[in-house]
Amino acid sequence: MVYKPFAIAIEDVEVFNNVVHDCKGAGFALAVEGGAEAKNIRFHHNLIYDNWGTGILFARWGNDGLRHNIKIYNNTVHHNGYGKPNPGESFFWITGGLYLFSDNLQNVEIKNNIFNKNRGFQIGYSDRYLAANSDIKNILFKKDIEISQNLIFGENNTTRPIYAGWLPDNYANIYGTNGTAAVREEPLFVNPEEGNFYLQSPVRNPTPLTANSQTSQMRVGAFPNGEKPHFWWQGKFPPEFPDLPQ
Repeated sequence: MVYKPFAIAIEDVEVFNNVVHDCKGAGFALAVEGGAEAKNIRFHHNLIYDNWGTGILFARWGNDGLRHNIKIYNNTVHHNGYGKPNPGESFFWITGGLYLFSDNLQNVEIKNNIFNKNRGFQIGYSDRYLAANSDIKNILFKKDIEISQNLIFGENNTTRPIYAGWLPDNYANIYGTNGTAAVREEPLFVNPEEGNFYLQSPVRNPTPLTANSQTSQMRVGAFPNGEKPHFWWQGKFPPEFPDLPQ
């Protein structure tokens, strides 16, 4: 009997309450390298900072399979992409805050995140999205990719791309995007140098639904304003667990 390999889907995955920093590549990468597809993914309340590469990368590795029904919300993505560029290049091979390198995406929501001081761009998409049409708003609409209500601070040029990638043919022009209803101001972290990314004050919603104070504030980032600070990752790590019974 001859067994033939078959591709399976990765689905119903939730990634939350992680702290990732000082990686020599991307903080997180979402790719379909050998399987059929990835779907029903929830990625929220993660802190991603000081990584050499992209904070959150939608990669093209392997067979670049479809990713759909993906929700990226309430994450704090700060100061990523500052790895040393290769000789003659301006940027680390993967850079920025959140990078839509792959265009094999459908039904993706990127909402209520903080993207702050990432190198090159805060939220970016590759020129693969523009291969057949230069109207990026229409392209994202057709793919059902919603980018909205994020706090974005730092370089994020929407008209002039940067050029980054790696050999042999994984380079791209990368354009920034603010999406809709973005807040373009610096987040007032309590003490980012010490790893404290709680906010000093609430973020005001530029387009509140009503005059009510509760709806005029945006709950952005991994640590909602008013939440009691808890720095579990700054204690003894990795945590010790009691011995399990034999």
